[in-house]
Amino acid sequence: MTLTPTSTSFAEINKDTSSQVQNFIVSDVEATNDFSSFTIFNEEHKIDFSIKQTDSSIVINTVTDGKESHSATLIEGDSFLTLDGEQIEIQRKSYQDPEFAKKVKTQLAVNPWTPKYVTTYENKVSKTFTTVGAIATVIGAVIAGGAVAGVALATTAIATSISNWVGIVGGGTLLAGGLMMTVSSYYSLYQTTGLVPTGYGSNQYAYRYQDIGA
Repeated sequence: MTLTPTSTSFAEINKDTSSQVQNFIVSDVEATNDFSSFTIFNEEHKIDFSIKQTDSSIVINTVTDGKESHSATLIEGDSFLTLDGEQIEIQRKSYQDPEFAKKVKTQLAVNPWTPKYVTTYENKVSKTFTTVGAIATVIGAVIAGGAVAGVALATTAIATSISNWVGIVGGGTLLAGGLMMTVSSYYSLYQTTGLVPTGYGSNQYAYRYQDIGA
């Protein structure tokens, strides 16, 4: 069960059709509950994204500068993502973030619905990349992978991560000799302070994910 308000869909998250994210502009956003497409561009690159979500998988397709295509797939329960047919290991861990824990401890529980921090999950992928398009696709996949676990997927979160990581690369379309990078995303699990109505005849703890980043 999720905390109120209930989990947000693609369409609800992506109401803005154009927004400025660092050096990139996010435009042409279209979204339904299980599909999202958008374009991210700056002076050097244009990256078109389409993301298809099912109950147990995420498929991310990208086209960079109208000529470089990539596809990444994540399936719930797998310890890897697949990029253009290549399996790439996903390193997963969970831990207690002292900053989140400290922040929550200072908040008084005013009612059973008050959220309480539980733990933080991190997904990490390390790979040698030769193109910006491949990097962007994997970044999107690592962020989007949280949706398989029930984490709401926001276009702005993906766009911000892409702009951060592509900025590290320096903007070149081809990376001479390849570039070894570790891409990671994290999200935190929160629980209601008390038992709350579930609609199924008994009160239970409710959960939600937030503090999503990369």
